Amino acid sequence: ERVTATYVTLPYTFYVETPATVTAGEPFFFLIVARDESNVTLTSWKGFVELHAMNADGTGPATAELSDTTALIASGGMVWKLQEKYNVSEPIRISASADGVTGYSQPMTVLPGPVDHVVIEPTVDELPEYATRNFVATAHDIYENEAQPSAYTWSVESTLGSLNTTV
Repeated sequence: ERVTATYVTLPYTFYVETPATVTAGEPFFFLIVARDESNVTLTSWKGFVELHAMNADGTGPATAELSDTTALIASGGMVWKLQEKYNVSEPIRISASADGVTGYSQPMTVLPGPVDHVVIEPTVDELPEYATRNFVATAHDIYENEAQPSAYTWSVESTLGSLNTTV
């Protein structure tokens, strides 16, 4: 009978390098590296890494979760995580954890996507003659993040009244 012992160094931390800015709902990629106490890549470490979206301070969960919460480091102690998505426009960090060790990315800004629809408030079906009403338009992307339109164009049929767009 033969017994084989293998010495494995566990990660001291995970280095997570993300883009500074991404767009909500669009794919992005980032790097995960297993490192030892001297900040050297553990080229022999292999395993699954759990991923989570964290708030900008890294102290709690973000508003939503990443589209894929696992990555496999199969060789070389590192992996490029491809096709990740996050749908909420807010600053986040990404945490990477395995073997009781966690590492965090720097803060990453998630911007809203392109305008998908505009909400006009208040919703009014009727307005008494000579009455005045203020309206507010808010643009949203497909994930309901408030988006920045290039400009709004307000109009009203002349038989119904007039607009004061400078208010």
